[in-house]
Amino acid sequence: MTLLELIALIEEEYKDITVGNPVIARSINFVYRDLSKLYTRETVEENDELITASDQEVYILPADSRQIFNVYIEGNRLRHIYKEALLRPRSKGMPKRWYSFGAGDIDKDVKQRFGLDPVPSEEEKEIDIVVAYEPMPADLFEDEDKIKYIPEEKQYLIVWGAVGILAGIEEDYDIAQNFESRYRTAYNELMMEMGLFRESNYPAAAKQVKQP
Repeated sequence: MTLLELIALIEEEYKDITVGNPVIARSINFVYRDLSKLYTRETVEENDELITASDQEVYILPADSRQIFNVYIEGNRLRHIYKEALLRPRSKGMPKRWYSFGAGDIDKDVKQRFGLDPVPSEEEKEIDIVVAYEPMPADLFEDEDKIKYIPEEKQYLIVWGAVGILAGIEEDYDIAQNFESRYRTAYNELMMEMGLFRESNYPAAAKQVKQP
């Protein structure tokens, strides 16, 4: 399903909508990311565009991602450590460990930053880095941009979640609560089918729905 098709379905479901397409698209993309994480959790993609630089500790993964699984240098998998475990002053040499900074600047299409330990020295520059990560779909921007990762038969749930958010913006609270409930129920049913557990039964998109 494309962005244009999603917008058309939303306008069909919620005929009183007055906000423009940019607001509709933002709601679609919020729900899209929320729902897609049920399907990307076991998806592994690799990025091999990075190389080490002398005295550079932190690197930015130039791809949409939810989390980094592994980092490899010269075919060797580095050990993951927590940033708090780093020793000061920082040692230099061939990296043996990596640590994550988590999410980056979402507006610049940067979702993950990570650091290397030891910090590469002059002798360890320009070595290929391979990063294995869980993907996060990029926003649907152009009319013909298509949904990734979510099965076609479940893509209609994006419409339900987006209508819930948009109706809340329009202060049509009965409609907002109706579609939020539909989306949340379907989301939780998917979680149970997949054997997933969540501390809260409210998906992120459901929390965005404005209440009276």
